[in-house]
Amino acid sequence: MNGDPLTAPAVVFAAAVIPAYIGLLMALLIAKKIGDRFSRFGASIASGISFALFFDLVSNASGLGLNLASRVSITQVIFIGSFIVGIFALFALDARISSEVSVPTFLVYIIALGISFHSIAEGIVVGYDIRTAGFSQDLATIMQGLSFALHKAAEGFVIGSFFTKQSKLSNVILAGAIASLPGVLGALLGAFGIPGIVSSYLFAMGAGATIYTITKLIPAAVAGKNNITVAMGIALGYLFIYGAGLIHNI
Repeated sequence: MNGDPLTAPAVVFAAAVIPAYIGLLMALLIAKKIGDRFSRFGASIASGISFALFFDLVSNASGLGLNLASRVSITQVIFIGSFIVGIFALFALDARISSEVSVPTFLVYIIALGISFHSIAEGIVVGYDIRTAGFSQDLATIMQGLSFALHKAAEGFVIGSFFTKQSKLSNVILAGAIASLPGVLGALLGAFGIPGIVSSYLFAMGAGATIYTITKLIPAAVAGKNNITVAMGIALGYLFIYGAGLIHNI
């Protein structure tokens, strides 16, 4: 092992947990400032972000196993199973508790749970990289860290797109913890040598969970008549993630 095993969790906390809370707080402040006018355009931006994240997650999961081999293997079956679990887990939880709590509240927490799947995976990757190659502070690493932070801030905004004027700081604190702190656990697991394939399975679960998120965002985005606004929001959200990806490749 190269370096301190606590380096990876510290990196994830700085580059993932803090940005996720920034995204959540931004969404909360906008929701409280403009109220219902935020919900539709915010959902449009969050939809674009979620579409882009879905493609990223499928890619990180080796195309759900399509990139591995031409024949069906147990690994591919696990990939597909993980993807399906990611979808059904959130829909099942939705069906179980949606009648017991307010809609915005439960959506915020379920979507945060869905994001936690791939947060663990990202933490594992960071932990593995630092364990095997050490912690570098060159320009390429800094740009990758910035790209990662922008992705996590965008994920925080996706969760917060369901905030209303009645939402509270406590909602931000809990949702942020659910979505981002598992990444710190993942970093510890990666630092201590958990097999890398586990992260790919969790990316597949995250891709499945994103399907749930998109099904909740699209109805909120298209609830009005101004479809140009919806298109602009989706494009803006997608291009934000695209731009963050370009930064990663600098």
